[in-house]
Amino acid sequence: MDTAATLRVLAHELRMPTSVIQGYVRMLREGLLDEQDRDKALTQIQQATGRLSELARDASSVAQWLTAPPNGGAADAPMATILERAIATSTVTPPPTLAIPPQLSFTIATPNVQALVTAFGRLLEAIARDAPVDDTLAVQARSAGGACDVLIAPGSAAAALSMSTPDGPGTEPVTLIRGGLGLTFLLAVAVFEAHGATLWTHAGSRGIIVRLPPKPARPS
Repeated sequence: MDTAATLRVLAHELRMPTSVIQGYVRMLREGLLDEQDRDKALTQIQQATGRLSELARDASSVAQWLTAPPNGGAADAPMATILERAIATSTVTPPPTLAIPPQLSFTIATPNVQALVTAFGRLLEAIARDAPVDDTLAVQARSAGGACDVLIAPGSAAAALSMSTPDGPGTEPVTLIRGGLGLTFLLAVAVFEAHGATLWTHAGSRGIIVRLPPKPARPS
């Protein structure tokens, strides 16, 4: 993981809620707000404080992933099970829809199954936060020449994104350095990149495709 990129994302995410709190506290102390505006200011302070709590949770998750030892060597985890658990444990409402072709039997070798479940859950939360209001997220899995693509996007954008490929016209790589979806997104990218995954999006789609590589051949 690029530590400098991690710190840049953390600093960016902390700056906005901290500035909101500081600004409203100053106006309250100087008596610049009437009663109605004071109520609005207190609501904004409460929301910004909640965002800081979320950032602390996500920073803790990143630290745990970086320092936790593998869970006893690489295990084969079915992609369907990982996605089902991620949706069940995420905070996204309404719950995302999940589409997995019956013939897809992809498994991924991972030293930490829970880290992958958490990563997909965090990615769901990050994309949901940026999605249009009341637009249910769509999660789709598909075979990709031995690899597995997992598409996560607002339902209204899923069809367009599903037609894209990593090197197709209009696609953009998604990396840790780029960021763009906040610290919640940071944990997901760190885990996916540790598994050799490729991530991309399509301009304006507000969605992401994660391509997980096939399980490496066992040495003979």
